[in-house]
Amino acid sequence: MDLLADSGVFAASAAVVMWAWFYLPERLPKSYGKWIGEVAKVDSRLIEALRRARRGVFVYGKDTGQAPLLESMCKDYGWPIEWGDPSKTIPIPCEMVHMSCGPNCEKHAVSRFARTFGFACATYIPLQIVFRLRRLKSVLSLRRAVSDALRSSAFLASFVSIFYYSVCLARTRIGPKIFPRDVVTPMMWDSGLCVGAGCLMCGWSILVESPSKRQELALFVAPRAAATVLPRFYDKQTGWGGQPILTHRGGDADTASRVTPVTDARRLRITFNGSVSDVLPWKFTPQQREVRVLPGETALAFYTATNKGPSDIIGVATYSVTPGQVAPYFSKIQCFCFEEQKLNAGESVDMPVFFYIDPDFTKDPQMKGIDTITLSYTFFSKQTAGLQIKV
Repeated sequence: MDLLADSGVFAASAAVVMWAWFYLPERLPKSYGKWIGEVAKVDSRLIEALRRARRGVFVYGKDTGQAPLLESMCKDYGWPIEWGDPSKTIPIPCEMVHMSCGPNCEKHAVSRFARTFGFACATYIPLQIVFRLRRLKSVLSLRRAVSDALRSSAFLASFVSIFYYSVCLARTRIGPKIFPRDVVTPMMWDSGLCVGAGCLMCGWSILVESPSKRQELALFVAPRAAATVLPRFYDKQTGWGGQPILTHRGGDADTASRVTPVTDARRLRITFNGSVSDVLPWKFTPQQREVRVLPGETALAFYTATNKGPSDIIGVATYSVTPGQVAPYFSKIQCFCFEEQKLNAGESVDMPVFFYIDPDFTKDPQMKGIDTITLSYTFFSKQTAGLQIKV
């Protein structure tokens, strides 16, 4: 029973971590995200499409301006260009999920296992030999080291292949046969349900490992999962200087209906500012001075942060929108504010802001005459931020 408990703890923890990797990557250490990405070997554009599907931006059967994301992927891999257009192709074809491994889900799962097993063996076998170098006094001890490495490699390969195969089973193979299309739509599968199936199943690959290793891995992963679901909570109702972070339509989950450009409206000039507190040795600047958008049109902007200090530092950004009366109409789909951002000494990172001006901007008489909107961010050190933001 205790051994099954260890497996259950690991499976639950792995599910939380994998869900965070897909939809809440800012809550994971960068080392986790980077390592999972290297093992997963999936095009980042596909991951972004699934994230946008969950946010209600990438929508099947509607033209929400998201086609270029996967159309560029189709061009790179030689697939039909219409596969990348969610208004024409429902759902995303399995072959795109399989990453050039063909349309067969079982073949893809086996291929994932083989590739990951080879990747893991190249890592684990040398490590096992190095760690046991002093104890390698016989052929038997060498065989034991190689055996343990092969077992760990099989565990990791099973983890990856089970995740992918569970996603396929949920979204195209078994899920649609159990639940009719009018009950669980392709949009529902690809906006979280299929990824959830993969998250729930992949951790049970721990059963491949030895009982002692199961407990070791469970104790290692569980704290990270707990930190992911119990992050430090900031007051997200107000940003720095009292500017609202939620839009005036904060209760409306249908984001897709709000991101239709108002073509007969005037284009708005969006300018960007970046600053840091006096005690934070960072350089923080926007990569672009301005963009011009229509109300309802999505836009993507980037800031660059560089830690010029001698040590690793955690920063937290607050933001404001001016003129202040525009703030309720400035809707951010994805943003880095109010989340802890750790930069190693000398490290630079690009930080995206994905936003739109709500179409209701054009209907508000108070917005007449406003042609320029400024988005400003200020980074504080984590300790200082605690004084600036309600906890």
